[in-house]
Amino acid sequence: MGIFSEVYNKGKTLAAYRNTTFDLVSYQVFGTIMDAIKSSRKDIKLIGLTSTHRGEGVSTVARILGHALSNSSYISSLIVDAAIHNPSLHKTERISISPGLADVFLGRINNWKDVIKAKKKNICYLLPFGVVEKKDIPDFFVNPNVLDFLQGLKRSFDIVVFDLPPIGHYPEIMPFFTQLDSVIFVIKAHKTRFPAVKVALSRLKTSGVDVLGGILNGKRYFVPKYLYETL
Repeated sequence: MGIFSEVYNKGKTLAAYRNTTFDLVSYQVFGTIMDAIKSSRKDIKLIGLTSTHRGEGVSTVARILGHALSNSSYISSLIVDAAIHNPSLHKTERISISPGLADVFLGRINNWKDVIKAKKKNICYLLPFGVVEKKDIPDFFVNPNVLDFLQGLKRSFDIVVFDLPPIGHYPEIMPFFTQLDSVIFVIKAHKTRFPAVKVALSRLKTSGVDVLGGILNGKRYFVPKYLYETL
């Protein structure tokens, strides 16, 4: 039984073994998403990843995409941990959680470039979440520093990947989604119900958010994948 992640865009799918090497998954996901970006009529630099519920693999997919981008010599990329309720980039990449995005949004630092971190292996730029107090959470994504920060990122990087909270749980972050160029929706196979996905996507589209495509994460094939393709 194989476990796959499928990338959807305009009716086309690409499946990659989730239980093979990290690089194989990275390059296949990267290729499909880059094709979708190139075929888009708009200039896409700021990409948000979200889902309906927690635990659907948004943080993992964000890392896969970010690392794949960093392996391309002609693209400068950045992964931003904006998962305010459950930040994890600092753990998986073994970097300090602070200073980070919270320090930028809350005006604790003067220059956002001071908190960007780089992985020496593949020059993958990282921005951890930082530390935030509960009183700052409600208005975290809607403050005067956000727009200038995003514009600065667009001038400095080719593509920025945001690991964001699930829109199904935290609709109050919708204003932030509208400031991004596009969104990729992550769906946990065999777990998330279609009606819930439909509601979440409707919220995004109604608010004017461009949805680039979706990733079906962890799909199980109970017979070899190539047999499904012959049916």
